[in-house]
Amino acid sequence: MSLVITVDSAVVVNNYVSDDSFTDVGTGPIVVTPVGCVKASAGPGDMNRFQLRVAQNRIDVYASDAGTTAPLKKIAIIDNMSLSLTRGLIWIEDVHYNGDKDGIDQGTHTFSWDNVGFDGPRLPRDLAFDVLDRLDPMTGIYTGLLNLGWGFGPNDPTPLTLSVPGVYNVANATNAILTFSYFAFTPVTLSYRVNGGVWHDQPWPFGACYTQNGDVSCGQKTIAVPVPLTDVQAGTNAIQFKSTDATEISNIDLVLVGAGGLPELDRIFIDGFDSGLN
Repeated sequence: MSLVITVDSAVVVNNYVSDDSFTDVGTGPIVVTPVGCVKASAGPGDMNRFQLRVAQNRIDVYASDAGTTAPLKKIAIIDNMSLSLTRGLIWIEDVHYNGDKDGIDQGTHTFSWDNVGFDGPRLPRDLAFDVLDRLDPMTGIYTGLLNLGWGFGPNDPTPLTLSVPGVYNVANATNAILTFSYFAFTPVTLSYRVNGGVWHDQPWPFGACYTQNGDVSCGQKTIAVPVPLTDVQAGTNAIQFKSTDATEISNIDLVLVGAGGLPELDRIFIDGFDSGLN
């Protein structure tokens, strides 16, 4: 029996408020209507082709059978999206639950993506510069794993200080932001600064935290916060963090908005991505 692909859910987050068509908690107006399906991939290299046609209130999803690029068949309609963004970026990732709970080999999978493109207005590219992962070996039941982030809190004698190497094209940027993920058990306020500049406070913007089995947790969150461009320098930059309660932080990037220049039209559209609609 061949496996098939369609769309089962969609999520929109506006001002940190999530509207998830799949969950029964806080369900909003999004409606996902599957209208077709395509044959799924049988392994690496046997790829499907997808196209999303995005409007402010609707997304039409097209796909091809695995191993082909045409025809593109409409497989789903997503209505009532209420998209409020004026610009954004394409972000692709695989998301799944803890497959290792289902036995040997269920946590090992291969995901392949390539030739991603966007045919809307072209804006100057952002340049993102990473704080390198901590890669600290863990012990105990986590022996063999690496901790990618850092913990810090209000009782630390000094702020958490991290470095971002290799920053360039500062003069071409329109502004700068810090992006990072952080985990806390209470709604913390983070303070941050770059290269010894003025401290900036970021209050908790995500609403109430949750309680499960008597334990309170605010979960893992991701955020972008503004940085004065005058605080950023070419070369290595020092970033410091403080928090009102125990916090774990990771995936930290210093982003120079628009510093990468205007990109060329994506090759995927030059090669006829829009052909073969069915």
